[in-house]
Amino acid sequence: MRYILLFFMGASFGSFFGLVITRFPDQSIVTPSSHCDHCQHKLACRDLVPIFSQLANLFRCRFCQQPFSSWYWLLEIACGSLFLLAFLDLLSWGELIVSYTLLVLAIYDSKNQTYPLMVWLVFFVVTSLLVPWQWSTLICFLLAGLSQFGYLPMGAGDFLVLASISLVFSVQELLWLLQLASLLGIAYYAIRKTKGSIPFVPFMGLAYVALMLVKVW
Repeated sequence: MRYILLFFMGASFGSFFGLVITRFPDQSIVTPSSHCDHCQHKLACRDLVPIFSQLANLFRCRFCQQPFSSWYWLLEIACGSLFLLAFLDLLSWGELIVSYTLLVLAIYDSKNQTYPLMVWLVFFVVTSLLVPWQWSTLICFLLAGLSQFGYLPMGAGDFLVLASISLVFSVQELLWLLQLASLLGIAYYAIRKTKGSIPFVPFMGLAYVALMLVKVW
């Protein structure tokens, strides 16, 4: 029972992150209360239980039957699972916050090919309270500045994400992450039907997960 409660506590974080992704920065995350974005109907408490509510409603709005995006419940499951792993000491609390950072920013980046700087900053500050800065963190900030002024082809936001990861990864692990993320990005670009720029944060997130699995197991 304890593990179930811990899982749903983490899933509740995922539910809140979903709200932030949907509303920020264009809307307030406080008001109005939770509602269906399609029909604007206010959701009851029975509609806000992580994972179970979506299962009970068959992943649709109970009022207008509009399907919900699958990333909502996947985010809740991922956040719940990660929170449980942290309590089982398979992840440090710093690694947990960085994992949450990558989950949220990857969804932002997938939807818009950008993400709000304030969202990254909040996660980074929280992680910095738990984990001391490394010299590689300062280098990531330097590279972000150079990218911002057009001296590097990689986006400044991507280097800021690397700065977060550098708090829990060694320099060697960061280099492995960049190589794996680049390979995944190239593979995706090669097989997708339409060409053009692609978001990079999701591939950094996938590489991070792969390397974390190697570390854990």
